[in-house]
Amino acid sequence: MSIAKAGQTVVRFFEEVLDKPGRVIAVEPDSEGGWRALVETVEESEYMRRLGRSEMMGLYEVQVDSSLEIVSFNRKGLKERTALEMSVG
Repeated sequence: MSIAKAGQTVVRFFEEVLDKPGRVIAVEPDSEGGWRALVETVEESEYMRRLGRSEMMGLYEVQVDSSLEIVSFNRKGLKERTALEMSVG
């Protein structure tokens, strides 16, 4: 399995399941033959728009197993689109 296929799997997951485009910014192999990916995506929220906040970007960690199935994903942090660094925690 290639790093490119793992990245494509993650992008497809974000488009098809979460209905938002994701941009893979890192992929690395894990200790079990799968992959760990970091994905950045726009977090659209009616609440944020009402507050007049700029678009928020989410950073997600995604685990892909050796069969190219998404095992887990979770949001690691948020930032305003114009911010230079992301608060993770």
